Amino acid sequence: KTIEPGLVATEIGAKAVFATHPAYEALTSKFMAMLAPDKAASNSEQIAEVVYGAATDATNTLRYVCGEDAKELYAQRLAAGDEAFRSGIKQLLAAV
Repeated sequence: KTIEPGLVATEIGAKAVFATHPAYEALTSKFMAMLAPDKAASNSEQIAEVVYGAATDATNTLRYVCGEDAKELYAQRLAAGDEAFRSGIKQLLAAV
């Protein structure tokens, strides 16, 4: 079974050490802003509930998209198709 969470409020950004390089500073800053706990759509307890449900639901369901942001992105990917969605993500990350 596959759990596909969106952004989750954690302390990883405050506790992790990230290597930096000037060439990647703009992209790193944008990525770290996306990981800020106040931007997260879900908390760890919500994701844990989905994990538990997936492990115990006795179904053959493969994919569990959890978090409103993840559900929105998944719907966009289904509507646009994989290639167009990937292109959009690349453009989003490139726009600084």
